[in-house]
Amino acid sequence: MLFQPDDERPAWSTAARVFEYLVKWKPRRPDLAASVVRAQAANAFQAARRCKFVALLDLRAERAWQQERLNFRLIARVTERTRDRHGQHLVLPDVRPEGWWTSLDEAPRRFVDRYAKHGTHEQFHSEFKTNIFFEPLPSGKFDCNDLILTSGRSFTTACV
Repeated sequence: MLFQPDDERPAWSTAARVFEYLVKWKPRRPDLAASVVRAQAANAFQAARRCKFVALLDLRAERAWQQERLNFRLIARVTERTRDRHGQHLVLPDVRPEGWWTSLDEAPRRFVDRYAKHGTHEQFHSEFKTNIFFEPLPSGKFDCNDLILTSGRSFTTACV
């Protein structure tokens, strides 16, 4: 169980609950050459189409948090293109790393397919806010927005 305050850990474990996460990895300064070398070393590149190669890596990373060493799983996809979409050959290949931190235990390909569907969730979330007339949420605080959304849902249900 990761990122739970110490007072919540016993409550979660007694309730037989598990904390699962799926977070987009946003590298601040991606080392593109290292990404390509790592994918080549794993022999992970596959031709997606002509002049486009995709590697899918299942990596483990250790990070420190509150004086603990925690292990994380990172699913990384490295895309290398040698032509642009108009067919023009590139002098240097276009390399794009992307990835996701996760606690889910499934195959990397299935995981990437699952994440590709997150737009559907975003659409439902947007429609919900529109239906209760709170398109831009008024606060940067989660608890305040939770109160407003709960109140709005109750108000909308009462009016219908």
